[in-house]
Amino acid sequence: MKKIAIKPLIGIVIEDIGEVLLGQHKNDLYTILGHPSIDNKDRIFYEEYEVRFDLDQHDTIEFIEFIYGPFPKNIELMIYDINPFTIGANNLLEIILTHHQGDPDTTEAPYSYCFPNTSIGIWRDIVPEDIETMTEGMRNDSYSEELKMAQNFWTIGIGVPNYYRL
Repeated sequence: MKKIAIKPLIGIVIEDIGEVLLGQHKNDLYTILGHPSIDNKDRIFYEEYEVRFDLDQHDTIEFIEFIYGPFPKNIELMIYDINPFTIGANNLLEIILTHHQGDPDTTEAPYSYCFPNTSIGIWRDIVPEDIETMTEGMRNDSYSEELKMAQNFWTIGIGVPNYYRL
């Protein structure tokens, strides 16, 4: 598994490859990571690294998002020295809040949170309470898997400064 460290407001560091910085031009991204799996006008996706890069109007990276949580296949992700996909949703929120100065955007809580001061966003489609409601009376392997999914966030992304204030 390839180790990747998320550095809010800066970029990411990929083990044995190097840094990809927010604000970097897409041509620099191609030089560092090679040809992407998908290259749209404003989004670039690398399957091997389970990451999507969003570009601004100048073709520079404005947002980096890891989208294969909570069970990535190829990467081991770290932010603030913890794996955001294994620590549990509430613990991740607490850790991000300790590094974030100010209030998060909780408009879509408990599914999604944005942290404007550090430009971090986290998302999940279901929470444990949803599983309890949907599967009342049904306890099986599917229930256990869905509950595991709901206990963590599924994506984590970082943006340029003021990304969530735009």
